Amino acid sequence: MSLLLQKIRDREYNWSICGDLKVAAILTGLQTGYSKYCYFLSEWDSRNRMQHYIKKNWPIRNTMQPGNKNVQHPLLFDLDKIISNGPSFFARSTQGSAVAVYLVPKRALL
Repeated sequence: MSLLLQKIRDREYNWSICGDLKVAAILTGLQTGYSKYCYFLSEWDSRNRMQHYIKKNWPIRNTMQPGNKNVQHPLLFDLDKIISNGPSFFARSTQGSAVAVYLVPKRALL
């Protein structure tokens, strides 16, 4: 995705991206597996990635670490330039494995 953004020179032409939650998760560096949940909830992660599917009984957390987010990769796109088209767009684009991305010039949004 970063190579694609470099090739179209998004920063030079001041592009905005219109996409669903999966696209927003990729562009903000979150794990893609958590993008099926609410976006603000997908920023926080479980405690142990290696034993996530192996361990069944987890002890109660003693402390919650605010600010510890699920970001694994660097931010690819400015958060102010990611636009969503509403529920009908999400319903069309999240069925199956296809992800829709639309690039919109800044002057088209005015």
